[in-house]
Amino acid sequence: MRKDIQCLRGIAILFVVLFHLAPNLFVNGFLGVDIFFVISGFLMAKNLTKTKLVKVHDFLLFYYMRFRRILPMYFLAVFLIVVMVHLCLGDFLWNNNNRYSLASLFMVTNQLIIHDQSDYFNEFFAATSSINGFLHLWSLSVEMQFYLFVPIIFFGIQFLKNENLKLIAVSLITLFGYIAFALILDKFAFNFMFLRLWQFSAGFMALFWSKINENKTPIKSETEETFFKIPYTKDDMVTVALAVLSFCLFPKGIEVLVLRPIVTSATALIIASHSENLQVVYS
Repeated sequence: MRKDIQCLRGIAILFVVLFHLAPNLFVNGFLGVDIFFVISGFLMAKNLTKTKLVKVHDFLLFYYMRFRRILPMYFLAVFLIVVMVHLCLGDFLWNNNNRYSLASLFMVTNQLIIHDQSDYFNEFFAATSSINGFLHLWSLSVEMQFYLFVPIIFFGIQFLKNENLKLIAVSLITLFGYIAFALILDKFAFNFMFLRLWQFSAGFMALFWSKINENKTPIKSETEETFFKIPYTKDDMVTVALAVLSFCLFPKGIEVLVLRPIVTSATALIIASHSENLQVVYS
C-alpha cells in the first residue's frame, strides 16, 4: 500500500476521532469521511482498470473479493453494537435501534436515515434518551453501495481507450455530481450514495491524471526550460494540499459547501501527485 495513502487514512481517522471526542472544538472534523470516499474511489479505480469487465463472472469476482475482505469485520461490528446497546442503553431504546440494526445488516443504514428524514448531526447531538447506536454506520453503507455500483461505471469507461477521455468523463461526473449535491436538500444529499458519487469520482480523477502524467515524455529545449519552467514541485503542491486539509481542524465552522469540495480536491491532488521521492507526506 502506498505510504501517502496510508498517511491520508491516518489523517482522516484523526479528524473523525477528534470530531467525535470534541465536536464543539473540531467542528469540521467530520470531513475526514470525505477523505475516505476519495481514497476509496482511487483504489477501486486502480483495481478495476487492471480488470477486463466482460462477463458476469468478472463482476461477481470483483464483488466476492471486496465483500470477503470487508463483510466479516463489518458484521462483527454490527454484532458488538447490538450487544453494547443491550448492555449499556437499556431495552427502552431498543425499538429504534432494532430498526437500524436490521438496516445495518443489509448495508442500508443511510437509506433508513433518509426514510426517517433524520439529520446525522441532530442525531449525533441528541439526548441520551434517543441514542442510535448504529448511526455511524451510514458511511459504511454508502461505501458498500458504491462497491456495488462502481463496476458498472468502469464497464462503460473501459470503452474509452484514451486516458484523456477517461479523465474528462470522470471529471464531468465529479463536476455535475457536486452541483447536484449542492442543490439538493442537504439531509438527503449527505446520506445518498449517488449524490456522494462525485467524491468517489474525484478519486477516479486522481488515478487517470497520474496515469497521463506517467505516460508523458516531455521534450524541452533549453529555452523552454529557462522561460517556461513550472515554479513549483510536487512537494509544493502536496504541502499546499495538506495545509488545506488542516482546515478540518479549525475550531470555527466553515461553510461546508465550500470546504467539502476543497477538502475533496486537496485529497485527490495528494493522491495524484504520488512520487517515489515525495518526502512531504512520508516524513
